[in-house]
Amino acid sequence: MTEAEWWAMEPRERDARVEQWLFHNRKEPAHRASWKYDKHPGDGYGDFEGWWCETCDGPDMPAMVSLLKPGPEVHDNYPIRPLTTDIAAAWKVVEKMREKRYDVSMSRIHSEGVWDVTFYSESGPKECMGIGIADTIENAICLAAMKTLGGVV
Repeated sequence: MTEAEWWAMEPRERDARVEQWLFHNRKEPAHRASWKYDKHPGDGYGDFEGWWCETCDGPDMPAMVSLLKPGPEVHDNYPIRPLTTDIAAAWKVVEKMREKRYDVSMSRIHSEGVWDVTFYSESGPKECMGIGIADTIENAICLAAMKTLGGVV
């Protein structure tokens, strides 16, 4: 996926992509789904209206959600946190990248009104692995992580 394609996605779609790549080590979703459009109780972050998987929606399996009807008709069943819009959730991205042995640098470029987040290799010579520049720190963190992992080029 290119950076332009990343920015063309809705925030919840970017959240799902980061969950998939970073927290579940999957490049593609895993099970067949039956999609329905509905307003649904949220996962601690409020109600959400969108496409829900009826296959995995139940008390023991959280539903996968998307603003746009997903395709292909398969996915993983895990909750999707607001990684690109909530700093507490975005910080989980930083913690996971640290577990994967990446150092991080964050700075605010005041003259341009953007955040710059960079992940570096922790071992050996410090090598820049991925840079995310965005108007919010949450988006910059997620973009830099995805670039580091090869999910955005």
